[in-house]
Amino acid sequence: MASSLKPPEHQVAGHSILSGQLSPLVDGSGHFFKPLNPTDARASTELAFYSSFSSLPTIPKPISPYFPSFQETQNLNGMNHLVLEDLLNGYVSPCVIDVKIGARTWNVNDLKEYVEKCLKKDRESTSVPIGFWISGLQVHHEHSLWKPDRNEDRKYTVSDMKRLKSWFEDHTLFHFYSTSILISFEKGGKLGKIKLVDFAHVVDGEGVIDHNFLGGLCSLIKFLSDILSESKEFDEIKAANNGNI
Repeated sequence: MASSLKPPEHQVAGHSILSGQLSPLVDGSGHFFKPLNPTDARASTELAFYSSFSSLPTIPKPISPYFPSFQETQNLNGMNHLVLEDLLNGYVSPCVIDVKIGARTWNVNDLKEYVEKCLKKDRESTSVPIGFWISGLQVHHEHSLWKPDRNEDRKYTVSDMKRLKSWFEDHTLFHFYSTSILISFEKGGKLGKIKLVDFAHVVDGEGVIDHNFLGGLCSLIKFLSDILSESKEFDEIKAANNGNI
């Protein structure tokens, strides 16, 4: 199998081979292999989350599809990997955006140095002001690909997010810190998906609603709803003027 593995072609956030860090691999058959660094406590946190979430009978069936499917762990080249669903498998020209949800991207169990790094980033980005920030994106135009540097300022999705919002208004199982919503669709609007990804900082909810994630999700829903509303108004004005603006 190792010979068929390669870096994800359309990765927009997270560690990559180009950064010189441990990076994920895909096999072209729908599997995404995420390395579990044995020296990083976040790896064990993410493995514990996937193992727990995939076996919880209390997760509503309509909510489970918004999380990547988890199969097992597998040793590749001497290191264990999570074997997950490759969320972009089957796409030809995917448009992708990775949105980090929540005004706060760290939890109380994180190391002091990491918390300080996150505090600085949260304050300097849009996390604190509006509850989310764009950690990566790519857009396929008709004859080109736009994939901006992550340091640049950067209808179907809303209904899915409202379904997620309804769950987050009630569930108290987990608190999701530094978790992203990955939105993807094929150029032309086909094969649309919404998935939650990155669970290295998930903690026990201890019976309390995750207001940090819920607040960011509500902010993102409003942001997208406003865009859709403005787009509809633009189309109506254009139609009233026989296609001229």
